[in-house]
Amino acid sequence: MALNVLRVNAPKTATSSIIIMHGLGDSSEGWKFLSDMLHQHETFQSTNFIFPNAPIKPLTIANGEMVSQWFDIFEMGNPNARQDEDGYWNSINKIKNLIDDEVNNGIEPSKIIVGGFSQGASLSLGIASTYEKKLGGILCLSGFFNMKKGIKERIVDVNKDTDIFHGHGDLDPMININMARDAATYFKGLGFNNYKLKEYHGMGHSTCNEEISDIVEFLSKHI
Repeated sequence: MALNVLRVNAPKTATSSIIIMHGLGDSSEGWKFLSDMLHQHETFQSTNFIFPNAPIKPLTIANGEMVSQWFDIFEMGNPNARQDEDGYWNSINKIKNLIDDEVNNGIEPSKIIVGGFSQGASLSLGIASTYEKKLGGILCLSGFFNMKKGIKERIVDVNKDTDIFHGHGDLDPMININMARDAATYFKGLGFNNYKLKEYHGMGHSTCNEEISDIVEFLSKHI
């Protein structure tokens, strides 16, 4: 089943696209402020924004409560816990379909940026490692990566030199900063040499003005 998507088309003829995946329990509306803000600037007048909604399914750590999620979580904060590999890679395939839709509509893959927050950020790293066309950039915001079993059979080299920006708060109580550091080390070990982790002092599981400025700078550079 295709994802439900909030799409904000470029005010002018589109030449680039930005896809942002929300975090656990959120929706597409949680990041729509980004298109509202950036479409006011000339740099982004030709940029489509796509905000997909994660499926709403029972979440194990919430005793089966129905929660929007890209993949199930069996134990919070433990990278060695059981992982929902099937759910994760199923979501990855759905995001790849969204990218392909943009390409089929005339957007060059190198002008497409894929990003996300928390669970969505984990997906963005999966896209970086397995999408078979060269992308413009990857945003990983308060992200992590635990799907190390499934990646081995899927990894491709196409985006190993693509810029990856990982922003993370050093006081994040949900995704500990050490999980961000581990992700950076892991991906650099895989050969993703343009992976940059920036830590924000005093920031929790959220964003801040400094990070927003860095996001805008990154997006401006790569579209």
